[in-house]
Amino acid sequence: MKKIFIFLILIGLFVASCSRTTESSVEDIGNSVVLHENLNSVISTKTLFLDQPMVFYETDTVKMVKYDDNKWVENNILFYGNQISTSGQWDVVSCMDGSLWIFFESLSDYRLYAGKYGKNKWSFRQLSSEKFSKNGVSLSADCYDYPAVSVMDPFDGSIKYFYSEANTWTKEDIVNDGEVGKFLDMKKGFGDEVFVAFNNGSTGNIDFAIRKGKGDWSIELTGVQGDRLSLNVGNVESGDISTIYPRIAVRSSDNRKILYLNKKTSSWVKEEKDVDSYIGNIKLLSDGEKDYIVYDDSGWQDVKVMYKSGDEWFLSPVITKGSIGYAMSSAINNRYIIGATFSMSENKLYFFKTTTP
Repeated sequence: MKKIFIFLILIGLFVASCSRTTESSVEDIGNSVVLHENLNSVISTKTLFLDQPMVFYETDTVKMVKYDDNKWVENNILFYGNQISTSGQWDVVSCMDGSLWIFFESLSDYRLYAGKYGKNKWSFRQLSSEKFSKNGVSLSADCYDYPAVSVMDPFDGSIKYFYSEANTWTKEDIVNDGEVGKFLDMKKGFGDEVFVAFNNGSTGNIDFAIRKGKGDWSIELTGVQGDRLSLNVGNVESGDISTIYPRIAVRSSDNRKILYLNKKTSSWVKEEKDVDSYIGNIKLLSDGEKDYIVYDDSGWQDVKVMYKSGDEWFLSPVITKGSIGYAMSSAINNRYIIGATFSMSENKLYFFKTTTP
């Protein structure tokens, strides 16, 4: 998938349309729906829930599919004429004010960009003049009261944090000249508090960065090995500080176990679950009361959710339709877990929904 990219110095062309808000509910959507057929491949997906579910997926560009007026509406997203061709080089988030943000590394100049959606269009800006790795960065964004993004560059071993306040973007260094790997995830807490989990490229362990104030970063070692990971800090919007603490779901290095870490007290507590199969993508969700680990089972080729009740862990299938589970993403809204996944055997992109246990 090689293309010639033409970078536009001025604010690039972007095409998208906005659908009006309706009163239809997620209850109206079937448990699994085909969003798109005849796709050669889907590299990655992202799932959000604003007034309705939204699915973003990446082929040779990024497209947005939104459930509106009892139907799914698809729109193209084009930034600066560039394409995104490697999973992990982009992320999309929503803020409390309902705004949408997309962050990505441009493959024409390898710099970081942010796009904000409003008034039926996207506006873009370059966040940094420095160039990142051509081999592909890992990128994770979040937004509670203001948007922020962390970028991990394996080429120079750095992790950088960018955030916006009063329409001004500021950069902070989390790790410099370190041994970083391929995966990271970031979540914002209250105020200036930020959490970043990432895998160490030298030790294979999961390391953890905490921001207690502006520019005040510290690194902790969990002592747990793994690669793919997902971080959650609970339901920040609830305002219940007792439920806001870091927890991490980690895929073990042999792809056969899920490790669940939490730091509810002063030290990390680890639990381990053998799934007796092979794990692909993994996502840790929380409704403030329970944590849910959604993952695609590469062995059985389906999507499952793992949750804890009391001292016991339980597994439940979410969607089983043959060779499915690739490029899985998920989100949680009230009593529903929603998500998207690609079937390589059918060349179809699915939306799925399940009631939280």
